[in-house]
Amino acid sequence: MSGVKNWLLLILIFIRIDINDGFTISILPSKEKCFHQVASEGQKVFGSYSVSYGGKLDLNIKVTDPDSDLVYEQERKPDGSYEFVALKNGRYQFCLNNQKTSVSTKRVSFSFHLGNEIKNAGLHISKHFGSLEKAVSTIEIGIYSIQDHHYYMMARDKRARYTNESTASRMSWMSFMEISAIICLVIGQLVYINHLFTK
Repeated sequence: MSGVKNWLLLILIFIRIDINDGFTISILPSKEKCFHQVASEGQKVFGSYSVSYGGKLDLNIKVTDPDSDLVYEQERKPDGSYEFVALKNGRYQFCLNNQKTSVSTKRVSFSFHLGNEIKNAGLHISKHFGSLEKAVSTIEIGIYSIQDHHYYMMARDKRARYTNESTASRMSWMSFMEISAIICLVIGQLVYINHLFTK
């Protein structure tokens, strides 16, 4: 019997996991892009974001509730995450704002999830699925959190690698220019000394 429960739990987990919940978009200078999810009261709303390209990698983030009241706001940050419990039924809006710059297009990866969505599938009607439903919901939120953290770490790694490669390239060019300048100075001094002795 416990084997059947384990298989059922695994099937429910895989049904509920959506692999493509992370998005990567480009936001033009002086523009804002908003996305929304419809949440029920008491439902967990969570997500993360990371700017991988553009300017100083800063972006303004805002999450509002159905009455357009501010739930979460972060200004000029390259990455972060948020999590809260919906206090009202309705549409929650997640906005990525690049309006503070007029030059740089930003590339940002983000996710915007709702927890406990399994309750909408009607499984909570059965007495036997109460604890199983709760366990699946908890596992789902945990998997989304791990997935978000993974995307966030990948974006940070990519940004750090780009910075390291850029710095190494600059150092190589600086070293080449310094060696070239030293060789030119040595040749110039040799020519000058030779010229002094030939007079």
